[in-house]
Amino acid sequence: IVLAQVLWRHAASSMRTLTESFLALGVVFATLAVPLALDGKWAAAVWAVEGAGLYWVGQLQTRRLPQIFGALLQVGAGVAFLPELFYYQSNWPWLNSDYVGCVLLAGAGIFVGYRAHSYSVWAHAQLFSRFMLLWGTFWWLLGGYNQIDHHVDYTYQIAMVVGYLSLTALLAEWAGARFPWRDGRNVALAVLPVLAFVFLIGFEKYHHPFAHVGWLSWIIALVTWYMILYRRDNERINTPSWTHYGGVWLVGLI
Repeated sequence: IVLAQVLWRHAASSMRTLTESFLALGVVFATLAVPLALDGKWAAAVWAVEGAGLYWVGQLQTRRLPQIFGALLQVGAGVAFLPELFYYQSNWPWLNSDYVGCVLLAGAGIFVGYRAHSYSVWAHAQLFSRFMLLWGTFWWLLGGYNQIDHHVDYTYQIAMVVGYLSLTALLAEWAGARFPWRDGRNVALAVLPVLAFVFLIGFEKYHHPFAHVGWLSWIIALVTWYMILYRRDNERINTPSWTHYGGVWLVGLI
């Protein structure tokens, strides 16, 4: 990598092929060195971030091979990380390798999805972008559920899940509007069916959704939901009608 940097500074035009060869060798050796220095969780997380970086560099250079390799690293990192979640050992909630690893996987996947949406001109780029968005969202939700399952008392888990879903909707709406990315904002809309499913689970467990601090979490969730709908309507964004009357039905059921 140092040789690639030196060649790029002093002979970028005449030795581009050699420069890229040194860079490729450095990246491959760095990838192979990661599991030797770190445990499985951190190695997988670093692979995901490295894959996102490779995809970004490949886009800047308009080269397809680094982008393909970066996308494959995302999937490989997830496959390597998933078994590690079954061996949970941390006593600290949230500030542990399991959750941080899930967040890194989620962030790397969503970053690749955003780059594919905004800057890729190849065929099926939007389909790939949506897949990476779902991939990143999956790891974000899985990481949160894993922490709630291991560190929150059984009676308060439903309330915490509802709160985490509300946070997810807020982040998706804010990030999708900030960058902008319509598919990213639509992740917030997908939270309503998940909340309805959680409501059914909570009703089966506690027979009333307001039990065990549920009253607070559901108020936060419903206020968050209608704030998102209000904001989308003000911006004249086409929002499916089921998002409005679905929320009304959920309020009635609660």
